[in-house]
Amino acid sequence: IRAKSLIDYRMGRISTDEFLEELIKAIRITIPKFGDISLVNWPLTYNETNIILNISTAYAEKNEYQKGIKILEEAYSALMKSYMDEEQRIRMQVSILNNLSKWYGLLENHQKAIDVTKQGLKLCKEYKISNVLPNLLYNYVWNMERLIDKGVLSKENKRECINLLKQAYYISCAVQYPYGEQFLKNHLKLYYGISLL
Repeated sequence: IRAKSLIDYRMGRISTDEFLEELIKAIRITIPKFGDISLVNWPLTYNETNIILNISTAYAEKNEYQKGIKILEEAYSALMKSYMDEEQRIRMQVSILNNLSKWYGLLENHQKAIDVTKQGLKLCKEYKISNVLPNLLYNYVWNMERLIDKGVLSKENKRECINLLKQAYYISCAVQYPYGEQFLKNHLKLYYGISLL
C-alpha cells in the first residue's frame, strides 16, 4: 500500500489527501488504532517507521506541521523501545530528526530546529552516517540564516553558514547526491555570491 500510494502520489495520480488516506490505511494494518493512541510505547518496525515518516511529510505538504511533528516525536520515543536492528534504528532516528528540523523551522521555531539538527549531526558522526548529512547541514544553516535575518544572531555567523554549506556540498559530491550538489551550489551563489567549481 505504501509503495503504490507513494508512486501514485509522485506521479500526480492522487492528491495529498488521498495519499495520506492510503498511508493511514497501510499503518493501520499493524497499528489498528493509529491516530487514537500514542505511539510512544509502540515497538515500531522499520516499515512502520517509514510509513510514519511519509505520513508526517504528507501533513507537512498540507501545511499541518504540528500534526507531522507530534507523530514524529512519538515515533522517535518509540524507536528507543524498538526491536529493530541498531543500524536501522539509528538511520530512522536521523531521518526523523531531519524532518523535525524542517517542520520546526517552517513553524519559525528556529532554535528548536537547530537543537534537533545538532542531535541528528551527533548521531551521524557517532555512527558514521553520511547520506543525510547534507540535508541536516542545510537545515542547520537555513535556520541560522533566519535567526541572522531577525537579528537574533550576528551577521558574523554568515562565515559559519558558508563553511557548513561548503561541507554539505562536498559531502553531497562524495555520496553522489547530484540534486543536493546543485541545490547547495545554487544556494551559495544566490545568498553569498560564491561559485563552486
